[in-house]
Amino acid sequence: DSCGYEEESHMCDFTLEDQNGDEFNLYDHIGRPIVLDYSTMWCGYCQVAAQDVAEAEQDHADIDLLYITVLIETPSGAPPSIEDCENWASVFGIINSPVLAGNRDLIDPSAVSGVPVSGWPTFLFLDEEMVIKGELRGYSKEALNYKIQTLLMD
Repeated sequence: DSCGYEEESHMCDFTLEDQNGDEFNLYDHIGRPIVLDYSTMWCGYCQVAAQDVAEAEQDHADIDLLYITVLIETPSGAPPSIEDCENWASVFGIINSPVLAGNRDLIDPSAVSGVPVSGWPTFLFLDEEMVIKGELRGYSKEALNYKIQTLLMD
């Protein structure tokens, strides 16, 4: 199957380490609607979004929503370590959701070879078949909930 990073494409699969040091493979979660949150540790709006992760999953438990945070960069500009992901999860009370150690190789503003991130945070909304149904740049709790309701809930 082909994959891509634009709306209505099947999201390309990836495997990254989570905050527990375990491998997390995106396509192991086919059958669940997913919010992919691409964030940096230095971004204020990313930190605000992180405070709402548990609530977003709880508010959408009826559709078995999986909220995945992919950290791209530390405050010093380096790729995050497992310890950074663990600290992020701890500070923001993220218990049941994966926080993944990513890097800038995962992003491409042109959407040719990576996720089209042009601002932080950037969210992608995937349906149960891993099709990208939409995106959101920047953070607003209301906008995130609206996107989940309109793009992922039947």
